Amino acid sequence: MTSNGERGRAATGLVVAKGSFAAMGGAERDLMRNLPALARRFAVSVATLHPVPELEALCSELGISLISPEKPWEPPTGALSAVLDAGMDSASRAWARCSGLHDAISDSDVVHLVSGDGSLALLEHVPESMAVHLHLLEPHRGLHEDVLHRKVDGSPKRNLGLTSALLSRARRRDIEFIRGLTDRPRSAISGNSSYTAGRIGEVYGVEAGVLLPSVVADEFPSEAGSDEPVAVGDMPRPYAVSVGRASWVKGTWGAVSMLAGSGVSLAHIGGGEADDLARL
Repeated sequence: MTSNGERGRAATGLVVAKGSFAAMGGAERDLMRNLPALARRFAVSVATLHPVPELEALCSELGISLISPEKPWEPPTGALSAVLDAGMDSASRAWARCSGLHDAISDSDVVHLVSGDGSLALLEHVPESMAVHLHLLEPHRGLHEDVLHRKVDGSPKRNLGLTSALLSRARRRDIEFIRGLTDRPRSAISGNSSYTAGRIGEVYGVEAGVLLPSVVADEFPSEAGSDEPVAVGDMPRPYAVSVGRASWVKGTWGAVSMLAGSGVSLAHIGGGEADDLARL
């Protein structure tokens, strides 16, 4: 595989950044899936506040510089942190502690920033004149919707009106960051679907394009390999599969409700809180 520096001409410098890879969910895997192609076309550096071994191995293989703080950043937890929007300030300080980040940004032409915990705070360290593309996977659901504030069965965890009021500061700052980005002379925002692009317009009042997730056919062979199980434990067939941590926002309860009485079992992949799994 051609490394990050093996090119016949000077390549455009690109900083690929995401606040945290700790979740290693679809967004993180999609970004990693695209790194080899990006490294063939650009002089890439990767910046994150929380790397994972899979990312470190991939960057090493591709000859890509990986920039991160000495100690992985964790977003603050607790109700008070959410009300005060402490995560944004904490992430900004963590970005400032990343050795080599300032030089990487100065030596590059473009920043490709993927949304998530800690991501938007990087903008405080990127010059206004620099080209920035934000892949906004969705407007912050904890701030602009109530789906994250519901139990697995859809009932509110607490008073939704009070929750919305307490999060007003964080919601206002989130909107200011997005609108502030669009005020930059060389910026662009993309959602990961037409629906998301529409939601970005509704929530932030800004235009967004669409950058679809990547699918690599080799990851989904038509024939099962010898190391793949032919059944899920003692679960009878047929069965449906739900993917994602058990929660209202992932539609887990809806999946169970739709399958009730159908004779179709459910294989749930993604875990969840013990109480939620018991209720399912």
